Amino acid sequence: MTVPASTDAQRLRSWWAARPARHLWWGTFLSSVLVMASTAHWWDGRANDTQAADWAGWALAHGYGNDITAVPGLPQNTWFIHVGHRIVAARTAGVVLSGVPLQWLLTPFRLSPDTPGVLTAVLLSAAAMANVAVLLHRLGGSMRQVLMFMGALTFGTSIWTVCGAELWTHSVDIFWLSCLLLALQSHRVWLAAATVLPLVWTRPHLAVSVAVLGTWLGWHLRSVRPVVVLAGAGIGSFAGLVAWNTWMFAGPSNGGPYQGALGRAAAAPDSSGLLSVLENVAGAAISPERGFFLYSPITLVAVVAIVRSWRVLPGAARASLLAGLAYLVVQFRLNRFDGGGASFSNRLVVETFVLSAPAAFLAYRRWAQDRPGVATVAYWLTAFSVAVHLAGALLAPAPVMAVPPTHPWSDWILVDAIRDLPAGARATGLATAALVACFAAAKLVPLLSVRRPDPGPRLPEPASARRTGL
Repeated sequence: MTVPASTDAQRLRSWWAARPARHLWWGTFLSSVLVMASTAHWWDGRANDTQAADWAGWALAHGYGNDITAVPGLPQNTWFIHVGHRIVAARTAGVVLSGVPLQWLLTPFRLSPDTPGVLTAVLLSAAAMANVAVLLHRLGGSMRQVLMFMGALTFGTSIWTVCGAELWTHSVDIFWLSCLLLALQSHRVWLAAATVLPLVWTRPHLAVSVAVLGTWLGWHLRSVRPVVVLAGAGIGSFAGLVAWNTWMFAGPSNGGPYQGALGRAAAAPDSSGLLSVLENVAGAAISPERGFFLYSPITLVAVVAIVRSWRVLPGAARASLLAGLAYLVVQFRLNRFDGGGASFSNRLVVETFVLSAPAAFLAYRRWAQDRPGVATVAYWLTAFSVAVHLAGALLAPAPVMAVPPTHPWSDWILVDAIRDLPAGARATGLATAALVACFAAAKLVPLLSVRRPDPGPRLPEPASARRTGL
């Protein structure tokens, strides 16, 4: 007996409707793992930063503690520094400790320390994107809206080519930021406090984002409890970080491996003024080497949508966005926009991308409902953003990582990488890109030319979204 197709479709819809958040989480997680794992830097193209974190994690997992001098096969790395008679990895505690579990679990396979590190990065980045997807679904977004937005966020930004490629600090902290947002959305203050320690231990200046979010939640609930709990978690985290740095680097500090750089930033007059910060903001946005508007032009739509809808956005979404911007200001106060090499696209803004996701999603949804033509522009800009990062994900392990330091205001890494390819490979790649573009146009143009029916009156926001805004 043949089961009608309609019955199968109804069963699928019923199964999905039973636990939509759970299915959305696993669908986003597994698809992200599949794509990221297929382009991650398993064998070559690793940065000194990530390699140092991988080997430090392996040393902790195998009982070497805070001295990697005797680790067999220790490679040459600029982040391996001498502290007295010891050699240590100058990486932050959070990124080192995050790799320890898989370094230990995969010991029987006798893998290179870099392999568990890359796997850790893939899993954490994919879990972060799954958490954000669930958060946006709680905001009242339909499954289609959430999946399309997550496609742009995950594969149209450096989350794919940086966080999901190697174990950067960004791979770790976007996961904990997504957990923090989920906890605050449900007003679980103690659960939110539990995410503060790994955040501070990974990138200490993310404490400013926690402070902004905690202050908003205290004001929203008319209670000092969230402020006190999160502030206490922050103080305890910094105390633990000082203890770790004392053990690892033989001296108490908050900066740890970056203490020298922090001191130079504080002392250098040309790097501490407003003009320097503004230059870094401009460079991060539009410079050929690191400008996220060039690598991810879909962010243009997000920025315009947020500006248009700022007054009507929920308070929590605005607070989360401000938390991301506050982090970015501190980041550009401490480091230049082109700081850090061996990465494709801009890796210093991924935390801001995650924190601004609720505001961008709500603002874009409102704008697209008012102006259906906005969706057409967003489709094409998303396609371009994903195509650019696909090229970066495929090219980065070979030529891009070998590209010497460039001039950030004149050189574009993607163009340099394509130019350095053999003539045959370059011609094949360009021809393939042209065919893909033609195929995408043939599929998208008929779809986009269909007029959207009048949706009628705007439906009110769900009660949960009105209550929390996240």
